[in-house]
Amino acid sequence: MKNPSDITSGLVILCLCAICAVSTMHLPKGIEMFGPRALPLFSLTAMAACAVILLWRGLVNAKNKPVWGDLPALRKTGLCLLFFLLYLLVLAKLGGILYAIDGFPFRHSFVFCITTAAFLAFSLPFLGRVNKLEIALVSLLSPAVLFCVFTLFFKVYLP
Repeated sequence: MKNPSDITSGLVILCLCAICAVSTMHLPKGIEMFGPRALPLFSLTAMAACAVILLWRGLVNAKNKPVWGDLPALRKTGLCLLFFLLYLLVLAKLGGILYAIDGFPFRHSFVFCITTAAFLAFSLPFLGRVNKLEIALVSLLSPAVLFCVFTLFFKVYLP
């Protein structure tokens, strides 16, 4: 995309990668070659590489154009970042609270499924998706598939 706002998007994505990398470092390293933090770090590395490419293309194509791009795109990017950080905060805090309740039947993965479904349901229309059936299916099936894969296949509890 030849858009000067690629610079801003690349910087925002790099900031997200840095925040997520710090959070990932709190995961146990594991005694095996690939422990619990291997997949998140691999994904973050790939995402950071794409952000660097986006940043580079924005810098190369920004000749004689404003570097920061258009203001509506910046607002949308900033709001997406804030909404994502709010999602992470609610996920971490509410997960800790519910996990501490003795006798709560859904101690693992409940908060992840609920907050991820809500995050997708609100962010997809914000990002331009209009098909309500698509939004509902993605919002409900994504956390369900992730829950099944991590809990049943990897035997790893989600927060």
